Amino acid sequence: MRPARNLSVKVLGAFNWICDDTTAPVVMYSRGLAPGKGLGDLINGTNGTWLNNTVTVQKSATTIGTSPAAAWWNNPIAALTSNPGALTDLNSPSTIYYINGNLTTYGLKISAPKIAIVTIGAAMLSASDIDLNFAASECYSGSVSTSQMICSGNQNHLWIEAGINGISGTYTLRTGVRLYGNKFSRIHRSNIKDLRNNSNTMAAVELETGSTSNLITGLNANGVGKQGGLRVSGSNNIIRGLFVARNRDVASASQSLVVLTGSANGNRLISARLAGLVASGGTSYGLKIFGSNNAISDISISNIGSAGTNSGIYINGGGNNIITRSTISSTSNAGIEISGSSGNIITHVTTTLNNWNGLYMTGTVNNNLIHNFMSSWTDKSIQANTVSTTGTSNFFNNIVAASNGSGVAVDLASVGGSFNGFFDSGPGTTPSCSGGGFAGGACPGLTTDHSTAFVGKVVSADGINTSTLTDKFLAGLTETSSPVGI
Repeated sequence: MRPARNLSVKVLGAFNWICDDTTAPVVMYSRGLAPGKGLGDLINGTNGTWLNNTVTVQKSATTIGTSPAAAWWNNPIAALTSNPGALTDLNSPSTIYYINGNLTTYGLKISAPKIAIVTIGAAMLSASDIDLNFAASECYSGSVSTSQMICSGNQNHLWIEAGINGISGTYTLRTGVRLYGNKFSRIHRSNIKDLRNNSNTMAAVELETGSTSNLITGLNANGVGKQGGLRVSGSNNIIRGLFVARNRDVASASQSLVVLTGSANGNRLISARLAGLVASGGTSYGLKIFGSNNAISDISISNIGSAGTNSGIYINGGGNNIITRSTISSTSNAGIEISGSSGNIITHVTTTLNNWNGLYMTGTVNNNLIHNFMSSWTDKSIQANTVSTTGTSNFFNNIVAASNGSGVAVDLASVGGSFNGFFDSGPGTTPSCSGGGFAGGACPGLTTDHSTAFVGKVVSADGINTSTLTDKFLAGLTETSSPVGI
């Protein structure tokens, strides 16, 4: 299989393609939607029909063949209508429900598999001016009374591609989309904004316990409540392309932009931006992880609280989580906190402009790997709680500390383990480490004075390389050479 470079998709341009040239004739396959495309790009929003599409195969500029224009699917398409006084029960399997303009409704309950909800273009779903539109066990047996736009329990193979506006007058939605026990479903290219800001508010999207093997792509949540843009209690879900910004502050409450609860295991969060958490009280976080075996990569977390104890990432309990290729900046507390959690890997991570520490460890912390970790413009790059923290077999490798306000780069208290590869750029010329078996404040593997390290360019022999760069270059020239521009 290889990309189909000579294949052009006319009219819609909605799919990526590959071709199999090991067969005769060559077979071409679509392998998913093209970037930025969704189910709404395949539907005629005026009359609720499938748009026609064609495929053209070309070699260089020569057209080899073109398929006839045709609708490629026969799933029924039905328009959603306003129903401000009662829940709309979507119960026809394999049906696409759509709106092509703003719509006010009491709430949407999905009670059959293989259903899609699509808002086309800038269309938005708004809730009627009500509270607790879903009664206890309305969406799923055992569920509590709450207010949400879309809810489904134990229905698989769903597709949700929706714009949702939480503000609706006196009352405001607590949740945009909630799935209980759903599998193999996708939330794609959805925008959810302005949810309620009170102590009962949940997240813009919630994957409850039992919701596994789902895919979330291109989710934007702005103006979210207490639990932020995403709260996951299920396992083995993939979230890619997440943007969460501007929470609506809940006074004296612990808040987060993304939460992985204690039952959230084996999830993947890839390519996310979390920014703008405002918290007037409580202890809040950009990303809070309680589960195990989750993998977080390519995320940016910034502007997490202007006062109080608000950190970028908080890992509590659970363990064996991975955080890689990520940046945490501008927090009112630490960049990352690890509390009573073991076996985690923090690698290729940068924390900067944190009001306290780059990495803070507390409780019993064992077998954690901190690798290729850089922390700058913090109080301390790495610190362990001097009273309550113990641990063994932690490994710190390739640590860079820059411009630490306290002058102490690493303070590991009673955390045991090994330390390999460290560079401290100050302030001052003496790298400072303490605790964890470090002796006399000296950092392992370093001389006490590194004031001349990494200064200027090499212009003379350094004892290892016996000649300068210029010497090596000129040695390769003959007498008749006439180099230009040297």
